[in-house]
This record gives sequence, structure tokens and C-alpha cells, in this order.
Amino acid sequence: MNTKVAMWGNSNAVRLPASLASETGLTEGAEVRLVKTERGILIERRRQRATLAELLSNTPADAEVAGWDQNVRLGSELL
Repeated sequence: MNTKVAMWGNSNAVRLPASLASETGLTEGAEVRLVKTERGILIERRRQRATLAELLSNTPADAEVAGWDQNVRLGSELL
């Protein structure tokens, strides 16, 4: 798919055709990351960081972590 570089204020801009934006799930306000590669510029959707609740959502309720409640100092932790 080809497009042209245009000016947007003092910067260069590339417009994404609606069909490509729709296919990739990009909407106005979506954050993307620009990566310089040997072949040019890669535009990728910016990964959103998961919340702690999301990371722990698949953890079984009876899961245990060895040593969690032992209150043992291992180094120079601040208490």
C-alpha cells in the first residue's frame, strides 16, 4: 500500500488509509511506537502494561509462594 508524506505543522506526517487502520485496529488517539530499522520505519501498536490485578487474575486462589511469610532478610532491604 502506498501513501505520501505530508507536512503537519513543522513535522512530516503519514496518513494511514482507513482500510489499513481498520484492519489493524488503530483508532484516533491510539498510541504507536516508531522503530527505525535497516529497511525504514516500523510502526507498531504500543503495548499497554497489564495491571497487577490482570497479571494475578489467572493465579489459583490456593497458590503459595515458598518463603513468602518467613520474614527473612536476604540483603539490605529497607524495613
